[in-house]
Amino acid sequence: MLGGQKTSLLRMLNQLAKSELEASREGTGPGSDGLLTDEPIANLTIKPEAGHAESNVIRWFSVYIPESLTRLGNMVKVETIETQGDIELNKNTVELHRHRQRPELLIGQFGIHGKQLGENTWIKCSMDDQEDVAYFEVAPPSPKRPVGPPRPPKGGFFKNIKPNNESDPFFRTSFQDGTIYYFSQFPAVKDLVEGDRINTTEGKVMVAELIAEAVCSALARHRIEEGLVPSRPDEDPLAALGRYEAEVNRLRKKCLAEIHHWTMRQNFLPPAVNAAI
Repeated sequence: MLGGQKTSLLRMLNQLAKSELEASREGTGPGSDGLLTDEPIANLTIKPEAGHAESNVIRWFSVYIPESLTRLGNMVKVETIETQGDIELNKNTVELHRHRQRPELLIGQFGIHGKQLGENTWIKCSMDDQEDVAYFEVAPPSPKRPVGPPRPPKGGFFKNIKPNNESDPFFRTSFQDGTIYYFSQFPAVKDLVEGDRINTTEGKVMVAELIAEAVCSALARHRIEEGLVPSRPDEDPLAALGRYEAEVNRLRKKCLAEIHHWTMRQNFLPPAVNAAI
């Protein structure tokens, strides 16, 4: 799209991809809570979102909340819901304390274990009017391979951003072989990004939305395919669609503002010229 000017955006997108795609699905130690150092926590949040452990082995989870949201003390209620099998929590309330590296957050931990393979449950933590859920399952030992999904290919998950001038395209965006494409001839898109219109405020907003659409849908699909987003047993198609949409919206909150800020600083070449770069 812009030669060297897009390097800063790709760097940011690849940092996001790394944090999202290298998150571990495994681990039983209390330090394996899945929280990234700079990850924003705006509400009561359980980490990891899904955890596994062998039979009769405790799996530890952490619960976080911004201190500014606490009003009625520092105790979080923990309970299991939709439980399949004989699963036990090591405590039903968690006392929170200040996070050492993130002083704006309070943190607490609890453990859970089951006895038979396949037993599973959803865990709900609640405090005041805040709540979050996570998934736990008794699973066999992992095969001897690196924990978590494969690392993104060398050079980053996102390698390029380019317009595609295909006539009458079916989608507004696509992600193929590391390249984000936006289709400049898609109805409504064409009206805003054709020629010099791409450098108007409206054109730049449209480009930002298209980039974010491709980024968030690609990461959401990859996380779901790798099992990093918990699913309920025997999930029906509507529930699966809702899970995908929720994941896309979560990712939008993490990157949309920064993508908008980036596009507003750019002087774009028209798609017809840029497609040849």
